[in-house]
Amino acid sequence: MMHPRLPVQSGGILCTVAAHGSADSKPVEVQLGQHRAHSPALACQWLRGRARWIADRLDPEPEHAPVPAAALYEVPYGVPDAPTALRDWCADVMRQSGAVSGLDHGQRIRFMARDDTTVYELSAVPVAAPSPWLRQVQFDH
Repeated sequence: MMHPRLPVQSGGILCTVAAHGSADSKPVEVQLGQHRAHSPALACQWLRGRARWIADRLDPEPEHAPVPAAALYEVPYGVPDAPTALRDWCADVMRQSGAVSGLDHGQRIRFMARDDTTVYELSAVPVAAPSPWLRQVQFDH
């Protein structure tokens, strides 16, 4: 079912990238970046750039790696492979088109990739700009 197209709010689109894991058996979230985009296409472009940046740091090409090639290893079969999932998401034209369309219709989009220790979350949500008709109320302390 298609929802009616809503105009992008003048507040833009808030894009967020985070990593979720655990430390000392406690949940931990690390913000990896935040950006306010002016259009759905620019929001998705920024998210793709962050996804490639994460993938390249988790899984560098051996000839460009900042560590000796012998220190790198292939992900064993059956273990979640976040860098490959991130690269596949970036390259999937249909998913990217769906993300732009979702944002264009005022919906939040989210993509998650996981490895054996961490979940990487990329999301974007249209945000409304404050109404010029609403007066700011200041409270005295």
